Amino acid sequence: MPQFSYTVTGRWIYSCVVLLVFLLVPSEAGCQDTGFCCTGHDRSCVSKGWRADRSYGTCYCDQACTSTLDCCHDYELACPAVSCVEDAGCAEYRNHHRQCSKSLVPALITTGDYGNARKKRDIPDNDDVQGYCVQFQLTSLTPGCQRSVGPHTRWMQYLKEGHQVCVECQPPALAAGQTHCSGDGDKDEEESGRQSLQWQAVGNPRCRGVWRRVGRLDSCSCPTIHSFGQTGQHMDQA
Repeated sequence: MPQFSYTVTGRWIYSCVVLLVFLLVPSEAGCQDTGFCCTGHDRSCVSKGWRADRSYGTCYCDQACTSTLDCCHDYELACPAVSCVEDAGCAEYRNHHRQCSKSLVPALITTGDYGNARKKRDIPDNDDVQGYCVQFQLTSLTPGCQRSVGPHTRWMQYLKEGHQVCVECQPPALAAGQTHCSGDGDKDEEESGRQSLQWQAVGNPRCRGVWRRVGRLDSCSCPTIHSFGQTGQHMDQA
């Protein structure tokens, strides 16, 4: 009889432990799952999940959260820090000295088809400016890339963590007298292979992430749907 009571009690305790575990493990949510990544102070850029201080509740994905100490646990991963600011919708990144380290400037990328069309339409022939390609491995990206359903942003759905992509550096990103495009890590070939560099997709500010440089190529030989072109710092809107 005592043995029977012990067995029942043991099962009851086990059931309670399992129930408590299920009750005490909430969903993580955060910035990546919601696709939030906001500049400045934006209290509407809010989520619910684990915070950096390991507490659970309301958390934020705006730049101000680093000062108010209420960032979601994955804020730094979902919103890579950039020490420069973006002015008036143009990719003009500057620090307090009115300059910016090129390694901190995100590479602005778009589909390779856009780059090919732009060559024919907007860019004059210039034998002095020769483009090149760089192969990268995507190490992280925001969920906003998978939520791009527009006709000009659907290509972003093919971006996957761990995949390698071929990026073409071409005018006007590569202007006369320049040797490389901003954000491609080409300043130090040996060191850039170990660097994590930032990129951002044109047409969807919530599609951004980090990649690692694999190496420089003469041309991109991958299928068109997996080929991307790096845009210039100033470009015409479609």
